[in-house]
Amino acid sequence: DRLQRPDDAIAAFRRPIELDPKLANPRFGLAVLLHKLGRNAEARTELEGLLKIKPDDAKAATMLEQLKRTP
Repeated sequence: DRLQRPDDAIAAFRRPIELDPKLANPRFGLAVLLHKLGRNAEARTELEGLLKIKPDDAKAATMLEQLKRTP
């Protein structure tokens, strides 16, 4: 349902990040959503930010590597 209202979904993920930029889970969720919407450059940016906060996050690192190979 949120993919039908992507701006609302993006805002829902951004709110907790704005309140606490060190939250990893909403940042990862936002990256996944952006990727599903075809906004891969933005997804990569979110994943890079997440990995600065949590460098040992294997899911984020794997997804970032996959996105780097995607235009």
